[in-house]
Amino acid sequence: MGVSSRLFQFRAWFGRALLAGILVTAQAGAFAAIALFTVPNGLDGVEGDSASSLPFGDTAACSNGFRYQQVINGDQGVFGTIGSIAFRLDGGAAPIGPLTYGNATVTLSSTDLDAASLSPNFDENVGLDRQVVWSGDLQIDAATSAMGTNPFDIVVVDGGGFMFGDEGDNLLIDIVVENCPLGAAFFMDAVAGTDATSGMFSGNADSESGSPAQGLVAEVVASTPPPVPPLYNCPTVGAGDGLGRGIYLTDFPIDQLGRVTLTYRVNTPGRYRVELTARQGAYDGAVIGSIDRVFEIEDETQPEPVTFDFRNASVAPGSTVTFSQRVIFQPEGSSIFFDVGDGPCADVFETNGTTPPLDSIRNDHAAITVTPSSADSRLLGLGGNWSVVDRAAEGFMIDVTDLGQLVAIWFTYDDDGTQMWLIGTAQQFEDSGVGMALFRTDGPTFEQIRQSGFDNSLIDIEPWGRMYIRFQDCNAATVAWGSTIGYGEGDFEIERLYETESNLCR
Repeated sequence: MGVSSRLFQFRAWFGRALLAGILVTAQAGAFAAIALFTVPNGLDGVEGDSASSLPFGDTAACSNGFRYQQVINGDQGVFGTIGSIAFRLDGGAAPIGPLTYGNATVTLSSTDLDAASLSPNFDENVGLDRQVVWSGDLQIDAATSAMGTNPFDIVVVDGGGFMFGDEGDNLLIDIVVENCPLGAAFFMDAVAGTDATSGMFSGNADSESGSPAQGLVAEVVASTPPPVPPLYNCPTVGAGDGLGRGIYLTDFPIDQLGRVTLTYRVNTPGRYRVELTARQGAYDGAVIGSIDRVFEIEDETQPEPVTFDFRNASVAPGSTVTFSQRVIFQPEGSSIFFDVGDGPCADVFETNGTTPPLDSIRNDHAAITVTPSSADSRLLGLGGNWSVVDRAAEGFMIDVTDLGQLVAIWFTYDDDGTQMWLIGTAQQFEDSGVGMALFRTDGPTFEQIRQSGFDNSLIDIEPWGRMYIRFQDCNAATVAWGSTIGYGEGDFEIERLYETESNLCR
């Protein structure tokens, strides 16, 4: 079955699903929101205001393949995981196809540039989170519509799965075709002078730059993660008990333990580290998992919700799950409490302590929310020494802090062959990919330190560029980088040599 026909079937089903008010099920008890976006907004049922034969034009415009880029501004509403992108014929065009554009590559990325600032230099437009979502021969088979508006049947992405919004606000579509069919000539539905979308085109696939082109009317299928309904939700009613008391949940409804949120209050601002252990059955039962979190409380009058992610650890459905808490460190002389619940909360109970027997319960309920871990929860335990594939003596030290920050130190070399360390920090690392600014430092010489001690005033922190890391699994990742001070840009693969975190990657 061809790409177009497969997408036709999906769109026909999806249109009926919208009319019937159906949402696509993503997991038990939750629904994924899937949406169709037409860019520019408002052109889903009418033609664009101009015609263009680019990028899939006649052979005169495709002397050595072609390269075309189109930016879609984020304010058009497109967000989430991009699963499909399609264009359509202009209303005055005749049906075309089937035509095969050989050895095509479609890359999606986020970009800081918009329709008004797209650069003629192709590589300057591509974001660091670039992802190839199509590779192979692209077949064009399109027909005009009897309804007056052509269907979006020129499909360039079908099931790409690109998560839009990792880095920047605007979506960039980058199409490279090496071989064009002979005699192809047809008009694409395009718009001129719009602030929603614009393009760059070159009739040579090897060209580094292009000329301004009209943005094509595009249809984008995007899905957003579903809201995860709580398995248990006992809301908070204020300051409660010390962490010496435990919590147990009866009749656990599914076979996995996900995210557990408790609310803490303290009498002294500062940094706290709390460990939450889950067991099957009673407090002497088999350990399901043990997670510790470090959190900062600046105002002792404000409650602090803290989430412990057990990442869907296996649980016997219908069993009892029991939690105990332990303070690993806290400010000297401080006290920490967890909130009690606004009972009665079905199947949620607070105990007198954290040792057997389990039935030594109090009348209070514990304030707790339990939800399944989302499918895109990031890998844990990625810290370690990572080496650039096929390169000796170049690599990274990567660490993920207790506060969810990712710190990366890139060991590489400058233009003189001298060792250079580039340092980047991402304040929030919550998915499989993360972007960050890179800096290099100069400071006092070794001799200055030996003679006069370390002088902080001699430290010079220089912005170097940006880097994006996407983790495929616990031991493999890709790195894309771009320098703002003349080192260029590029990408490569890295692999982990050894772990440095106590938690094994999972």
